[in-house]
Amino acid sequence: FDQALDNLLHSFDNRSIVLAAGNDNNDNEFREGIIGTNATEVFTMTPAAFLDMFGAETATDRWVDIWYFGPELDYRIECGGVQSPWQGAGADYNGTLNGFDVDVDRDIEPGGGLRNIRIYVQGVLSTDTWTIRLRNPSAADTTHYYAWVAVQGHWADLSGATNDKYTISDTSCARSILTVGACQKVHPPNPANGENIANYSGAGPTLDGRIKPEIVAIGGSGGDQVFSCNSNQASGYIGKQGTSMAAPLVSGAVALLFEQAQSQGRSLNQDTIKALLTQSANRTGINVNPDIAGYVDTERNLYGNGRLRMIAPIDHSAPLVNVDVWVRTASDDYGETPYPGGCFCHAPDIRVFDAGTNNEITNLVWGATYDVRVTARNLGSSNALGTTVRLKYTYPWTAPNNWVDAEDAANNVLVQTIDIDALSQEEVTFQWRPEATVRLGAPAGATHFCLLAELDHPQDALAFPAPGTATGSAWSTNIKGTNNVALRNLHIQ
Repeated sequence: FDQALDNLLHSFDNRSIVLAAGNDNNDNEFREGIIGTNATEVFTMTPAAFLDMFGAETATDRWVDIWYFGPELDYRIECGGVQSPWQGAGADYNGTLNGFDVDVDRDIEPGGGLRNIRIYVQGVLSTDTWTIRLRNPSAADTTHYYAWVAVQGHWADLSGATNDKYTISDTSCARSILTVGACQKVHPPNPANGENIANYSGAGPTLDGRIKPEIVAIGGSGGDQVFSCNSNQASGYIGKQGTSMAAPLVSGAVALLFEQAQSQGRSLNQDTIKALLTQSANRTGINVNPDIAGYVDTERNLYGNGRLRMIAPIDHSAPLVNVDVWVRTASDDYGETPYPGGCFCHAPDIRVFDAGTNNEITNLVWGATYDVRVTARNLGSSNALGTTVRLKYTYPWTAPNNWVDAEDAANNVLVQTIDIDALSQEEVTFQWRPEATVRLGAPAGATHFCLLAELDHPQDALAFPAPGTATGSAWSTNIKGTNNVALRNLHIQ
């Protein structure tokens, strides 16, 4: 489903999808832990009561999703003193425990590394507590696991549950969609002030480290509800609260951006919309940037990039005065400097393909030729005429002055000059041949390298922030500190 949503948005103009972050942060539906070598983890799942229209509890299916990194786990399920056998590596389970049908399936993410155990029990009541045992049979490696109940809504409690992290609805984790959390109202309203997050608002990040929700808006809390249309009410209105009330507010904001762009003869895509909204978000009283003193990760988990404000996005896109070229360094990078996210080495705007094909790859061979496609963007309201796009590559952790120009088969430096319309993007293609003779100061046997794209324009010149020495600090500072540069991890042998 997430992939389908992404496919509806990728590279399409005048199209946007906004989804609510879910209201599960104050429920006990997520837990995580580390299972030591030759150790066993035990926790329980207690179903919530589902009542029919007469107030009687009805039997309802429940499931627990367990995702983990590390060695394959064994598992055992128990209810009412009846337990399944231990199931070892690769084994599913289908059977009956204490009169309930139970199905347990395993899965593994493409490419390996992230594994899954899904436990599904049918027709249970709140009095039916389930015990789950996870055993790490490895004598060498620990396993880090993450466990969730159901999709969204209060379906069950997990013992040892935590809040304020990884509690976002699973339907709101797609990369391209705009995910919205909920804030309380402020009395009296004042756009300059910051609204506090609602305690129920689903928190990020996603398991792969992306910032979600991207933004929050007023959704109400406690007695302060958001009023909207309802044909079943004599007044025509009804008050409710939740991220499902905040998301329509952001949808309306996106509609206003589309309307303004259309009046100017322009188009907008989802990435530009996110950039306009997240960079102008209100951050009064919160710190969502890990590179700034006072950062609190819980605030970024809950608020994302901050609170919705619309005057700045409208003002930004109206006058034809500025150029802001940029290239995404991660899937949740929307042009802010410094980039506030935690990952900065998988730029989706730099893609490598087998020459002449659409076969995208990350494992390369020295001396072979590849197609490299770079998406160059302009968040400015003026066309970026004469933008320079340059490719470089390097061994990790070297400073910019040691990055090497990428070249084609004839040893020509790979650089192009393009024009990028305001609030738009252009894709350029290079033919790159990494040379085995250029080892970039890497030790013998090294295979991990980085391909970089640099953008430069007279009105938005490429400049690297200090420090400029070849240290880890310089690397993270220089990549995260300018939106004119992005990198892609590659393996070259």
